[in-house]
Amino acid sequence: MTPASGPDSHPWIRQYFTLCAEKDIDAAMEYWAPEGELQFANHPRVIGRETIRNNFKEFVGNWEKETHRIREVWVLDDEHLLVEMRTSFLLHGGGDVTVEGVTFCRIDGERFLEQRTYVDLGPVFAGASAQG
Repeated sequence: MTPASGPDSHPWIRQYFTLCAEKDIDAAMEYWAPEGELQFANHPRVIGRETIRNNFKEFVGNWEKETHRIREVWVLDDEHLLVEMRTSFLLHGGGDVTVEGVTFCRIDGERFLEQRTYVDLGPVFAGASAQG
């Protein structure tokens, strides 16, 4: 395993998460391979860029705004990265929730072939339900 390469070592990853935070899902999808696979913790796996796009567009409607703070990027080899981050969510109607998580990425250059994100979004959805 390559030593931790730091939160700014892969600028394209930061740009991708910025696009997600801005809810510019169409632009974020340019960072995905057509056959990409996405899984959030215990949610079902989503396969294919278009399915991922639709999933994200539905998903981000649960909050007003999100902010990602990449804490660390570990390069495992040329095709595998781990991204540790803190994500803060501003909920509709006010209130905020912050969660810690890690995303395992299988990449081809600057495109995601696979993302497996391990984060407990329970507090986010509970907060959203309480305000809804």
